[in-house]
Amino acid sequence: MEKLRQMGRRKWHVILLLMVLMVSTAPWYYLLRSVVVMWPYSLHHQKMSLINKNEYYLDIPTNQIQKDDRWHPLVLVFHDEVGFERWKGEPWALTVLYRFGGFSPWQHNSSYYDHTSPRFSSFYGAYLVQHKETPELAFGFDKAGNIDPDQWTSVTEYDQRFLVMPSMGLNPKDVTFDIEIEKIESDVTYVGRKGWTQIDASIITNSPQHVYQKHQRGYLQYGNPLPPQEGHADFEIIRLYGRFYAIFENEYELSLGLYLLAPDRETLEQIDQEELSRMILPEW
Repeated sequence: MEKLRQMGRRKWHVILLLMVLMVSTAPWYYLLRSVVVMWPYSLHHQKMSLINKNEYYLDIPTNQIQKDDRWHPLVLVFHDEVGFERWKGEPWALTVLYRFGGFSPWQHNSSYYDHTSPRFSSFYGAYLVQHKETPELAFGFDKAGNIDPDQWTSVTEYDQRFLVMPSMGLNPKDVTFDIEIEKIESDVTYVGRKGWTQIDASIITNSPQHVYQKHQRGYLQYGNPLPPQEGHADFEIIRLYGRFYAIFENEYELSLGLYLLAPDRETLEQIDQEELSRMILPEW
């Protein structure tokens, strides 16, 4: 009888091992891993976020328009109560909504790493910022309601310098981030709402491509990294193009910045028209 029990246990161990092998070699393994890890993590952050705190439920549709290089199926949420406050020297809370390039079958990396993809180094989503002690203070705007572009670009710098690149193993002090404002346009109508200020900029920063050395937490969401092309360095310096649509939601005492990053101007316009502009904001 004992031998039968041992044989039964061994059988289940073999079955479990085979199941693990089947999942780990499935064509969508890295996408599934990203979703399984990031979905509960994102839900946890959403519960703490300025979205929930202010009942400001904006919607970023995830229907696929592009037939190639699909986006990650989830819009992810990250909430920051400490790091951004330390970075700014003021008690600002920050919630980030973001989406990046998706996974192709049998690929261990998302298109975020792929320099041949229009989703290379691309993100789009929203920044929500609110003062924790004096909510009526408008982040990114002066008392007259004029935009302060440096405040908004500092959010992108914080995101890149302290969140994105360190998650792949690059020390924040080694992150390059230089931004040049190319255009500021006031009183823009966007996503059915008047009063936005649009900021267009070019950004010199780091590529996500690098040689895998050891596991980094960012690999759980982006997949394993792609190495740079021959003759190119890890995390080499590249140029990206960015756009902000910023507004202060007086009803909610909340600063909102819709943003996107892309490897070229054509892709910037495409993401704006086909993805970001489909965002649905709460009704006043």
